Amino acid sequence: MRIIKKDRNVLDFLRENKVPIDAVCNGKGTCGRCKVKFIDAAPTSTSEEKETLTVAEIDAGIRLACRHTVAQDTAIQLLDEGEYTILGSSSTHFHVEHKDDLLRIAIDIGTTTVVLLVIDSDGKVLDEIRFLNPQRSYGADVLSRIQYTLETDPNKVSDVLLAQLSKTLSRISLSYPKRTFRIGVTGNPTMTHLFMRADVGPIIHIPYSCAIKLTQTFLISNLFPTLTMLGEIVVYPPISAYVGADIVCGLIDLDFFFRTGNHLFLDLGTNGELVLLKDGIAYATSTAAGPAFEGGNLSCGCGSVDGAISDVFRNRDGTLGYATIHDMDPVGICGSGYIDLFSVILGKEMDEAGYLEAQVELTPILGLTQLDVRNFQLAKSAIRSGIEILLKMSDTKPEEIERFDLAGGFGSALSIDAAIKIGLFPGELKHKVHIVGNTALRGAAKLLFAASETTLFDPTRIVSVELASDPALMELFTEYLYFN
Repeated sequence: MRIIKKDRNVLDFLRENKVPIDAVCNGKGTCGRCKVKFIDAAPTSTSEEKETLTVAEIDAGIRLACRHTVAQDTAIQLLDEGEYTILGSSSTHFHVEHKDDLLRIAIDIGTTTVVLLVIDSDGKVLDEIRFLNPQRSYGADVLSRIQYTLETDPNKVSDVLLAQLSKTLSRISLSYPKRTFRIGVTGNPTMTHLFMRADVGPIIHIPYSCAIKLTQTFLISNLFPTLTMLGEIVVYPPISAYVGADIVCGLIDLDFFFRTGNHLFLDLGTNGELVLLKDGIAYATSTAAGPAFEGGNLSCGCGSVDGAISDVFRNRDGTLGYATIHDMDPVGICGSGYIDLFSVILGKEMDEAGYLEAQVELTPILGLTQLDVRNFQLAKSAIRSGIEILLKMSDTKPEEIERFDLAGGFGSALSIDAAIKIGLFPGELKHKVHIVGNTALRGAAKLLFAASETTLFDPTRIVSVELASDPALMELFTEYLYFN
């Protein structure tokens, strides 16, 4: 239970007190995710709440935190979202060439999740710590967080993450007293800049650049002054506003720079980062897919939490059936569940253009609306258009791709057949897909043991591609809005 002081907006109060809460739409009242329950008399429901909440939720005193400023001190209860499935490294050991006495910590700062890997000097993984990125209370995607940083407060979005990391690192330090650490941090360009409190404006303004361009090393105490940890923090830089350190680390983990032939890499999550390797050159870009693949901006969307509908199928009697994570009662639909749902209803309840004859129901309160379809189409087309532009730019046919590496938590749960059926990926890639997990985290760990970054990758072989500048983008984007 939390006490909200009078004359305060509930969401603003929770943010300022660093209380984690989802606010996918950054407080605009459209996503319906910042739900709280009023212990005493609940305020009158707003028009936005009548659109995004069920009658049962409204009757139970559940409201959207962003919509209400309380007139007096008020008690609220945060709703338990359930246990979120966060993808770890899946590694237990890393190769060590030159042994020392340092403990290493690899940190992957994702838009949605954060994972830390503690590794001893022999390369053995000692601990893995995972948590949701607390910045989600400032929006589900990087653009929302950049907008809040530039227009509202330059520090709050950074503060909430650094506070959580400081607590986590403090616990690690207490577990390994009198040890010296080497910490490596990776993430997409926005996450790296927010971690460093660097200016995020250049990332979204022409000519789209980064304030951080080189690997930077600091004493731990410089970035976390309240910690007594000995050692240094290495922050790996983005290649461009479109290619982050997380992608570079992913390529390092997969030994991309030592491969021959044609290879495609996709890290699919809140953002979609793509790399196509041909003739030793890595063509890399990022697509603005938004949070739809993780349930964001969809009426019944949720993350990969217990009870999320993750699999949809057709029963023998023609009705729709489903399975949930850990077989719990359904609480929402996660990204993989939506892809299954679209593939099952395509050609029946939904045509190729995405038109629904009627709202599709999975349960009395969980289903699919026309607006959901439209929002998902935008995300799907962004990914597919990015793939097609890289194929075109490198003069590569889909059938010439020898291997398709699919990274990220969403990719690990994805039905490839369903994804191809709805047109997310070219059909020629069906039997070439390899699910590779959290490559960014493993690549960061490898860098921590490397004598030099240049022994693992060559930045001169990465060509950063700006999708928006390609004249074919709009035509491709329109074409791949269709489910075919």
